[in-house]
Amino acid sequence: AGSVVDQNTGNPIADAVVEAFKERRNVDATLSKVGFRAKTDSLGNYIIENLPAGKYIVVANARHYLREFYHEAARKSEATLIEIGEDTSVTGIDFTLDKGGAIEGFVASAEDSMPIARALVRVIDPNSHRNKIGYTNADGNYLVPGLPTGNYLVQVIARGYFNEFYDNVRNRSN
Repeated sequence: AGSVVDQNTGNPIADAVVEAFKERRNVDATLSKVGFRAKTDSLGNYIIENLPAGKYIVVANARHYLREFYHEAARKSEATLIEIGEDTSVTGIDFTLDKGGAIEGFVASAEDSMPIARALVRVIDPNSHRNKIGYTNADGNYLVPGLPTGNYLVQVIARGYFNEFYDNVRNRSN
């Protein structure tokens, strides 16, 4: 159990998802993907109940924030394991999430400069190949928040148009 708050303001983050994954090694030495989860309440508090005894990696995710592993770790490999015993409770597993950076912009037709609504905008980390997505609104504007510091590729996909990367590039390698 613990809480999830905004790193800069200290305000609670409601509806954050906190997951606990048991450190169970399988044949290829990866962590088990079977986890337990809970959502934070309006005060940013959560409790994950009925965990079997063992060691767990705990991670918090919230919309528009960077994912964080316990204790203040950006990557799973840096996470502090939480050990749960039989019939015990562990409290104080708190998270302070950072909003990170954001990419925002405008998508319009090259032919008539009219905004394109509901275009998919993919922000791709070229090193990890992970991506976050957003959509343009009716005015063609988009915002993709919760990005760690780094360089990104931005691709727009819209029905009836060629896929394109920033800045008017159709080929990812360019």
